[in-house]
Amino acid sequence: MKYTYYTAEDFILDESFQRWVKHPTPEASLFWENWLTANPHKRDTIEEARQALLELHFTEHTPTEEVYDEVWERINQANTLYDQQQKSKIILYYSLNNWYKVAAVFAGMLLTALVLYYIFNLQKHIEYTTKYGETQNITLPDGSTIILNANSKVSYAPNWTNTSIREVWVEGEAFFSVIHTKTHQKFVVHTTDNFQVEVLGTQFNVYQRKNNTRVVLKEGQVKLNIQQENLEEQVVMKPGELVEVREQIKGYTKKVVNPELFSAWTKNEFIFSETPVSEIITLLEENYGLSVVLKDRSVLKRTITGSVPSENLESLLFALSEALNYRIVQENNQIIFRNKSIK
Repeated sequence: MKYTYYTAEDFILDESFQRWVKHPTPEASLFWENWLTANPHKRDTIEEARQALLELHFTEHTPTEEVYDEVWERINQANTLYDQQQKSKIILYYSLNNWYKVAAVFAGMLLTALVLYYIFNLQKHIEYTTKYGETQNITLPDGSTIILNANSKVSYAPNWTNTSIREVWVEGEAFFSVIHTKTHQKFVVHTTDNFQVEVLGTQFNVYQRKNNTRVVLKEGQVKLNIQQENLEEQVVMKPGELVEVREQIKGYTKKVVNPELFSAWTKNEFIFSETPVSEIITLLEENYGLSVVLKDRSVLKRTITGSVPSENLESLLFALSEALNYRIVQENNQIIFRNKSIK
């Protein structure tokens, strides 16, 4: 089961996977082929990790006596430090005639260092973040674009190729316009460890906040990979559909919506269509970094219909005040709902 959640980096560091790639046996090949048959969505990840390992070439060097003495001195120093910290004694048996063992260790250390270097370079993602009340336009290496909503973050590896999977990680909310490449490369958006959006070319909105993930498809087709406990589901979406997954609720909900309502923020506008006040309060908290003080909880179930510019917080508060017949004031980072009858 552990391989189900493995990334390419995890496979590269897995000893069993390394042995299969470098020194395949019939038993190992049978295991991995059976596993890929049961997990076809991991085939691209497996191939990426396999190619990375195959591209690493190493030359084993025989150390000189001086190098041997230096390495041995470092080993002794490390053992001494370990003895002091752990208060335990390590007894090493060795022979100068077996200096080739040190060479093997040295080569192994080189292999580990190069693999780690490769992993660390993979993890040096390009990252964009937005502040409260701010949006940002981003162009990806393949020409696809992202509009990043307020209080959000997006990251991706810089080393995209014409054959690798295009992967992006999102926290918060973002609108994607993904181009379709000639080589039919997959484009995968990661929101959490158990939720992925997989596309070839399309437009869609991704929202992931407070253990709630939502995807609204505007154009094209996407496939969602949803993992919950031991259950894994794949959901294919059509234009105009919304799929929502909540961390504390098993399964997902799918419904038909107007995609323009969920992407209006990309045009600096909020459009509400019988939207519960509770959702608008969440918007105030997440997009503007404000806390809301509301004593009458029954207001949360009331709905609002209309549109306001997203760049003008005062307009939004005024519209809420008029629609709800409440006096709404801002004090520092607090939004306070007060009944108009109370002075």
